[in-house]
Amino acid sequence: MSEHIIDLDAIKPQERFIKIGDKKINVTIVSFERILDIVDRIDKLSDPDKGTSSQRWILETFNDVTKTILKDADPEITDEWLEDNIDATRMIKLITELVMPILNEMDVDVNAGLPKQKETKKNSS
Repeated sequence: MSEHIIDLDAIKPQERFIKIGDKKINVTIVSFERILDIVDRIDKLSDPDKGTSSQRWILETFNDVTKTILKDADPEITDEWLEDNIDATRMIKLITELVMPILNEMDVDVNAGLPKQKETKKNSS
């Protein structure tokens, strides 16, 4: 009988690093547990009884998940270290680089459950 080998190394993602201050953090691997956390939080968007359909809630969720991914990658990272080293602009960039590709890969619509933005009527005169 021939041996059937599934080579998961063949689908290994390209290494990705985040540089913050004097740290170079390898964020190539995001644990499946973290993926499940993201999915659980996104699922809550479609449940109006949870009171989660707000842009603030989405940002808080992505902030929490991003911080957890960084802490998973480097155990020396703490909330205090992140507060001292990452401002709002950098956090948005981190969210974009860490969380959004995961959601895109899973084909998740992050706008699901959000109230539609009111369109402004143009003056027809």
